[in-house]
Amino acid sequence: MLTPTKHMNLDFSLLRISSLIIKHVKKAKVIKLNELLQKLINSEGEDVRYIFQPALSFVYLFGLIEYHTKTDSIEFIQHRKLNYEN
Repeated sequence: MLTPTKHMNLDFSLLRISSLIIKHVKKAKVIKLNELLQKLINSEGEDVRYIFQPALSFVYLFGLIEYHTKTDSIEFIQHRKLNYEN
């Protein structure tokens, strides 16, 4: 899934769909899960359904989104910039 092969359609790679999820959630700040999926289906096609859940988990593991169970929505988590200079 992460490593592309010559037979893979890169339009539906985990990294590309993850980047689209980040783009939509960052723009909306908070978005319902069904609404996010529908936006991706409208822009990318029905095949996005197969990679949506793994891509969502991938973004969650990086700590960029938070899931709210009561509203079934996703919130973008703004991280402050780290200063590595001492």
